[in-house]
Amino acid sequence: MADDKYHQRRYFAPGDTIFKRGEAADQVFLVQSGLVGIKATAKGRLVATLPPGSILGEMAFIDGKPRSATVVAIEPTTCLAVSADQFQARLKKMDPFARGLLEVLIQRLRATTDQVV
Repeated sequence: MADDKYHQRRYFAPGDTIFKRGEAADQVFLVQSGLVGIKATAKGRLVATLPPGSILGEMAFIDGKPRSATVVAIEPTTCLAVSADQFQARLKKMDPFARGLLEVLIQRLRATTDQVV
């Protein structure tokens, strides 16, 4: 997929931060290659790793709250960054029931994450 105003390829070296917990969301990321780590705790403990095909940062776009975790590249990683405008446009096209279901799931996931932190 070529870069355009809605999509941009981003490259991260091992150890690079893709985004930080608490930041406002301006992009959603699709991992195209590499491996990323999720740090959901204030101490920076790695709680999960995600391979290519994973989507990062979607929760903040769906519920409008700050990022719930810090994401770092574990190995050289390429992501496709999708703009806020494009993501919101896709959400608006969703069936209202499905969109509502996503919002409920995100609320529950955030509540669970907050208990772990």
